[in-house]
Formats: sequence, C-alpha cells, structure tokens
Amino acid sequence: MGEYTELIMVRHAKVEYTPEDKERALSKEGEEQRNDVLNILKSKEIDVIYSSPYKRAIDTIKLYAEYREFEIQILDDLRERKVSDCFIDDFDSFAMKQWDDFDYKLNYGESLREVQDRGIKVIQEIIRDNKGKKIMIGTHGTFLGVLLNYYEKTCDYHFWKNLKMPAIISIILDSDEVVKSIVETRLDGEIFSVI
Repeated sequence: MGEYTELIMVRHAKVEYTPEDKERALSKEGEEQRNDVLNILKSKEIDVIYSSPYKRAIDTIKLYAEYREFEIQILDDLRERKVSDCFIDDFDSFAMKQWDDFDYKLNYGESLREVQDRGIKVIQEIIRDNKGKKIMIGTHGTFLGVLLNYYEKTCDYHFWKNLKMPAIISIILDSDEVVKSIVETRLDGEIFSVI
C-alpha cells in the first residue's frame, strides 16, 4: 500500500482589503480567527510547515508554528495569483472570466493555468522532499482553488467562490502521488468530504 502524504492547506483568515497584495493584513476578525485555526491544527501531527510569502498567509498559521516551535519555510511559488498592476473594481466578473478560460489574464497578471502550473510544480517538490509526512501550507483562495481543480475537476468556479476564509483542506496522496481523499475541516470541527 505504501506511505501516505497529507497536505494540510490553510487558506488565510479574513483580511482588510488594500491594493498592496503582498502586505495585506488580517482584519480584526481575521486576527481572532487565528485562534480557531490553531485549535483545529493542534489535533493534527504536522511535521513541517511551508507558506506563501504573503503576510496574511504567514500570519494565519504563525500561532501554530509558535505553538510547535517550528520554522515556517517560505517559498515564493506558493504566492497568490497576480491579478494585474491595477486594482480591479469588478473582481467577480474578472474571476469568472478566468475560471471560464484558464488562459485569460490582464496585462502584467497571471492566468489560472500559469498559477496552476507553478503551484503543482512547487507542491510536487514539497511532496517529494517530505514523503509520508503531514505538511501544512499557508495559502490563498485562488492558489488553493486551482490546486484542487488539478486533482478534482468538480472544484470549479462555484467551489472556489464558496471557499471559506479561513479554510483548512487536507489532501491525502498515496506513494504514487495519487489523491485518495480531499476533506475540509470547518472551524467548528465538522469535517466534510470534498471528494
């Protein structure tokens, strides 16, 4: 049967929306949600922690890293999709276009295919470096959405649109990197099967 690897993907908590994506901070509610995330994660025997370099992703998982006295390993390719150099007023229409056409992008932005390609590449590298371990990754909604879409096509625009903030989703893979299950753990402790 071989050993299983578990990716515990933690989408960041609620944020204060500002144009500066990389330094966007958690909102007051998001700061409080970090304690709920910590309480859920305490029950998981995580071996290693990675994160996007973006502040909101790091801050959401920092309490758990401190609790376990673990270093958060920052990988730039775990970053969120770059939308454009300009702030988008009608973000929902833009997002729908991207999910309808994975190659659609604005000037200086990334397509969902580009995000998915770099995301799968870095995730596969993480898995190969940590076979058989429980790996936590601080992440973002679009990065997580297109990663899940790679493994399970029913994770589409509507799935992405309904992702909670924060969200804790576990992807369990066998030794051949075949997905065996995807489950979401809600902040109230309830567990739901994604596939």
